[in-house]
Amino acid sequence: MSADGENLSGNDAGTGESVSGRKAGKPGPLDPKIQMERLDALIAAETDEERLRAGLGIRLALGLAQEMREGKPIGSETTELVAGWMHDYGQDTVDAATRVAREFLIKPEELRKSLGQRLGLEGQA
Repeated sequence: MSADGENLSGNDAGTGESVSGRKAGKPGPLDPKIQMERLDALIAAETDEERLRAGLGIRLALGLAQEMREGKPIGSETTELVAGWMHDYGQDTVDAATRVAREFLIKPEELRKSLGQRLGLEGQA
């Protein structure tokens, strides 16, 4: 146990609460499923086409990463997601989102910089 009462698992020794403010074993704000739910809500409310495409691409990359992490076949869950996007947003938007997802999985730091520049957020990270 450290001097501040935190044990090696990252939980407070007295309360069992983690450093991030959540109970041990419960999903926190960085949990991939929670991130995907939050992103889905943002996407549903987005009206800017560039941000929508970026959001869809990041959501697809997170979904693919989750499939890989869980040992599921690639596309086992994301195929249905993308099919819904085709219906809702069209081929051009899905193609752009797929490019973003590919870049996110292959070169995440370069994509972060590029998106920041395109969205006018550079220097705010």
